[in-house]
Amino acid sequence: MADGEIAHRTVAVNGISMHVAEKGDGPVVLLIHGFPELWYAWRHQIVGLAGLGYRCVAPDLRGYGDTQVPGDVNDYTVFQIVGDLVALIDSLGQEKVLVVGHDWGAMLAWNLCLFRPDKVKALVALSVPFTPRNPARKTIESLRATYGDDYYICRFQEPGAIESEFARLGTSLVLKKFFTYRNPGPLFIPKEGWGSPSEQITLPPWLSEDDISYYESKFDKSGFTGGVNYYRCLDSNTFTNDGSLSSDHNADENRQGSQVDTCRNKNFSSGIELPYKANPLSRQSARLLAKRIYKMDDEEEGEEGEEEGLSKCIGKELKKLLQCHSHCK
Repeated sequence: MADGEIAHRTVAVNGISMHVAEKGDGPVVLLIHGFPELWYAWRHQIVGLAGLGYRCVAPDLRGYGDTQVPGDVNDYTVFQIVGDLVALIDSLGQEKVLVVGHDWGAMLAWNLCLFRPDKVKALVALSVPFTPRNPARKTIESLRATYGDDYYICRFQEPGAIESEFARLGTSLVLKKFFTYRNPGPLFIPKEGWGSPSEQITLPPWLSEDDISYYESKFDKSGFTGGVNYYRCLDSNTFTNDGSLSSDHNADENRQGSQVDTCRNKNFSSGIELPYKANPLSRQSARLLAKRIYKMDDEEEGEEGEEEGLSKCIGKELKKLLQCHSHCK
């Protein structure tokens, strides 16, 4: 699908250059993509929501597409990435925006609500519900104990290993495998190989070879490491109840400085030493502002197709949340 009148530009945020796609006039909707996606994942929603009277802004996140790809894994904590989003919101001249996130984008959106509820009017989170933090739980260790070493998040942990497997399969096939995965169970990527490079995958009606080619061109340019680094920082995103770094972080002073000081000194907090020492109402705000959508109404899907129906579904939720926000001021 050609992006038509969708405008593209590059903005400077939080020490990196970020590619942004945008369209429309009205209340700003920040659309945050997941893995392995780009702004392009929102191409239908951008057009649909702009037609409903919203200004849609969809960035390529840090490490993706035409946005800068920092080389250090420590540059991919939620603190850095939420800092990017805060800086982007500021660059738009907005005090608050509506936020829609999918997959990793939903996780980042929840954290944006927690760290900076002053920046969010309302949230629509797709596919990932709010999960309260548990500083006593080591994320990767727990996942490994539950699902084993071949669970995809565990496979992502060794630097370079999954990148080599993706290179063996080829970018196009890797993308097709992720985008067409419909098994409700956990995703496993065996160490002996995630299938054959000659594997043929039939695409669903909502995904074309042209779509795959666009994604392929961008991931061939940026690589997968930036997106995979989000998973490699999962343990680094855990803080203790008093806002101090957990023992894992204290054991590595270099990582501590990289994560916390950068966030504190840039666009991350307003006079707050650490994000989890922020407004005590922040978790409550996240719950009050949040609305989760897991699927469209059957009627909408049948009459208008998945993409148009989803755009209208999100639009309806945003309208209701805006009304709620205005009444709660």
